[in-house]
Amino acid sequence: MKRYDFISHYSIHDLVPVLKDGKWGFVTGYGYKEVVAPKYSKCPEANDRYYITVFSGNQKGLINKDGKEILPTIYKDIQVENQDRIIATCADGSYVIVDFNGTELIRLVYDDISYYTDDIIIVSKDGVSGVVTISGEVKVPLEYVKICYELKANMFTCKKKDVWGVISTQNKIILPFEFDGVKVGQHIKVYKNGCYGIYNCNGKCIIYPDKYTYITETFGDLFIVEIDDYEGVVDKFGANFVPCKYRSIGHFMNGYAMVENDDGLYGYINVVGREICKLEYEEAKDFVNGMAAVKLNGKWGYINIIGKLTVPAIYDNCSCFYEKGYAVVSRCGKCTVIDQKGKELFPLIYDDIREIYDDHIKVTYNGEYGIVKL
Repeated sequence: MKRYDFISHYSIHDLVPVLKDGKWGFVTGYGYKEVVAPKYSKCPEANDRYYITVFSGNQKGLINKDGKEILPTIYKDIQVENQDRIIATCADGSYVIVDFNGTELIRLVYDDISYYTDDIIIVSKDGVSGVVTISGEVKVPLEYVKICYELKANMFTCKKKDVWGVISTQNKIILPFEFDGVKVGQHIKVYKNGCYGIYNCNGKCIIYPDKYTYITETFGDLFIVEIDDYEGVVDKFGANFVPCKYRSIGHFMNGYAMVENDDGLYGYINVVGREICKLEYEEAKDFVNGMAAVKLNGKWGYINIIGKLTVPAIYDNCSCFYEKGYAVVSRCGKCTVIDQKGKELFPLIYDDIREIYDDHIKVTYNGEYGIVKL
């Protein structure tokens, strides 16, 4: 039977650290069979869910969760990017990238590197950055102050001197280097001289950065734009079909968006910019399943998609309408369920209604829990 000076009370990837004569090793979590003989100078540390960092003095190595040595303890630092790619910092400051078997894929002499995909590595040296492949081929020369890889759009946002631009992974310019800021989402949002603009991911301009002090991308290729603290809407063709006259415009949900006027009252517009109701509500919620909750004179009710108040504003609180066409409402501390015509399906007696599912609801009544059939 193996004897140790100390057996840890915790495991790392099902391996239990053990101490013998000042050295650390591992045994299995079941049966305590020795997997790695005690030889490391410090207590090992987890390095993601596949690997374990081990030490020899201040130098680091790596073993996998089966106890196999992946990297010897000769490195200044080790960073696991994913299950089969590991970046290690050598004593001379160079970097080595190895696979999950410990096979060296490439050695790079740079001040810093960032690894993003299986073949793209962002590197920097002497204050400038570029991109190389896993085989060492230079894809983007070292000439940028900063490079960010935009994975979803498969492009790079780059800073050259004091301005930003966008290039492809083949080092082709998508947007010229003339912007104060660039952010990639479904589209490319740019910032220049205090104004925002929008381009598509092919570099075609949708909104020039010469007018709007802010732009928010919303659903359905619509953009909420702002001038002097007033908001409007621009479509995907750059047409300003809702002028900047509202204090705020919410996201378009199911084809409708909340709008707020100077008096702090709410109403709704549709996707062509038409107001479907008066801006007279104190609070409002998004349209869900053809209905939106609105607050009038301190009470909640519901309007439909043509702006008609189909459920009178008589409730203290309310939910959005569920898929089955039901909503939970409350008044005087009691709850019930209504349909889209405002009919109360139960007496207003429940202390709480927590969930509607299928044709049942979970309720609380007089401190007891139960399920009621719709």
